[in-house]
Amino acid sequence: MHELIQDIQESFVNEKLQNIDYANDLYLAMCNIVWKKGDATNTFSFREAAGIIADLRNQGEMYLDFYPAMICGTEKTEGTITNEVREDLRKIGWEGTDYTFSNLTI
Repeated sequence: MHELIQDIQESFVNEKLQNIDYANDLYLAMCNIVWKKGDATNTFSFREAAGIIADLRNQGEMYLDFYPAMICGTEKTEGTITNEVREDLRKIGWEGTDYTFSNLTI
């Protein structure tokens, strides 16, 4: 199991996932992002992230309920981290980095 998922299950974030808007935002934040906490690094495919969100919500949903993101009228796409999700994951010790630039040395 990914460490990030275990931390979500054991924190206040799991309860916030019952809100569908938050669940969609967390799905988007899990895609194309490298999540790090200490020595742990977690990445997720779009389908994997969608399945995890559906499982965590325990509402009888499946990955297709979240993937692909089709949030009409917004700029949100996979790889978008809202301020709320970023701050919540920071509170449980995780930092996200855009996957595209995660291996870049400047």
